[in-house]
Amino acid sequence: MKSESGDGLDFGPIGLCQNPMESEIYPAALRDKEVPHRTRWDEDGNLILEVPREWRAEAARVLSEAARVFFSESFSALDENTLEAARAAAAERRRRHASEMAQNEAEEEDEEENGDRSVLFRTQDGLFGQPRHVPSSALQPKPVWPAWLLSAIPGLGLGHVYAGRARVALPLILFSATCLAYFAWSGSVAVLFFIAIPWAVDLGFAAYHVRTRNRELETLRRRAEEEERQLISELESDQGERKE
Repeated sequence: MKSESGDGLDFGPIGLCQNPMESEIYPAALRDKEVPHRTRWDEDGNLILEVPREWRAEAARVLSEAARVFFSESFSALDENTLEAARAAAAERRRRHASEMAQNEAEEEDEEENGDRSVLFRTQDGLFGQPRHVPSSALQPKPVWPAWLLSAIPGLGLGHVYAGRARVALPLILFSATCLAYFAWSGSVAVLFFIAIPWAVDLGFAAYHVRTRNRELETLRRRAEEEERQLISELESDQGERKE
């Protein structure tokens, strides 16, 4: 990610980009308005925007305008005191999203198998009234190569659709559709080159999202396996007590 900085300037955080669109648009908006800034990635994959303290007001205005135009939302400027809270909130959203995604995939797998679950988990649900368990077999990683293959199709955002990031793919598709509509209206071939923007975003980040999802699912899978082992141990213990 390119950044602009100046010697002797006192930089401080002003924004946290949590998805590829924000990571592209917000720095580009600052560059366009010639606002000095620099960027850095944190260990969670967020892009942190930093600007000189004397430029905070102008940077906040530019970023607020970009958020309104591109995302139809407001921009909340951060500082050293609120940055960690924002990072923690972003991590919690990712964790919750991964959990919901795993649960949805488990439900879809159960539907495809027409309710053909193992005897162990049917017994658990039927006899002991335990909440539905997400089996570790439902938490399988996706291969990365289809993301590269689908993202090679210009302007459709199919790589992000495959990665489970439809909310990111939708703006890419709308941007490409807008370019095509303008080309049909004006006949200007040059506007078609703008389709390279969503294409580059899809190529650059779709595979990254699949890898991130696979890491999250691997963590959830290990946790599910541990829960399964504990459950089996408890059931075997209960059966042993009944025999005695």
